Amino acid sequence: MQDLEEQRKVPTQTAKTYAERNGLIFMECSAKTSTNIVELFSTIGTLIVTVVARALWMSRWLEH
Repeated sequence: MQDLEEQRKVPTQTAKTYAERNGLIFMECSAKTSTNIVELFSTIGTLIVTVVARALWMSRWLEH
């Protein structure tokens, strides 16, 4: 059982569907149990690097 499961306001599948439809990341995590914490920060870090690299490439491409 995940922490605060009994206080969940939005069903997991509803949140997943919303994220998929809106191009967002959905990942359940718990600081209490350390569930998916490393994976979450790794995913966020990878996305930041990807977005920054893409932006740099585009700015250089537009200069030429």
